Amino acid sequence: MLEEMKDIFAKDEYDKSDLVKMATLKNKIYKESDLSFEQEKGVTLYQKADIGKLKKGDVVFVSSLNNQGVVDDINLRKKTVWVIVGQVRYNAKIDDLSFISNAKVDNKKNAEFTLKRAQDVKIAVTELNVIGKNADESIMEVDAFLDKAILSSLEEVRIVHGKGLRILGAKIHAYLKTDKRVLSYRFGKYGEGEDGVTIVTLK
Repeated sequence: MLEEMKDIFAKDEYDKSDLVKMATLKNKIYKESDLSFEQEKGVTLYQKADIGKLKKGDVVFVSSLNNQGVVDDINLRKKTVWVIVGQVRYNAKIDDLSFISNAKVDNKKNAEFTLKRAQDVKIAVTELNVIGKNADESIMEVDAFLDKAILSSLEEVRIVHGKGLRILGAKIHAYLKTDKRVLSYRFGKYGEGEDGVTIVTLK
């Protein structure tokens, strides 16, 4: 692994794949050696993430993306973790994550802000609001929205269309009935928006 890193360092210019490969190799070396690294102040330290110790709000390094993120949700059974990286909610395997010992989000105020931003991103990913739009515009947006939801491995999403005369909701339901990505759909229950919202379960 060290030889591979030396080959990359020998290049005159690095591209994105080189940076990702270097980050991956570095984390593999850390995991193989199973060391607790003690380095000078200011140097970022990485240690293999333990899904049993992870909690919402933790700052982690995502090797495959070569970037830091904030833990938003944890699936112990599948050993996967939803991480907010920038404006993207990413579903990562636990082996792809490392703890960061001197992460920048190291105080309560910054952590609360980051979690709030993470929640905003999560809502943006799982909910589409088409109130005030005509049926054709709404169907186009629903189609694109479901594409993003499938790519994000989401199981359930919300489409907010309002009650009104129920015309828009009926049009959206007619479309969902023919969409092969959709397992089932229903109006919201009490507390979910009732007839003004459609809850969609994806395959």
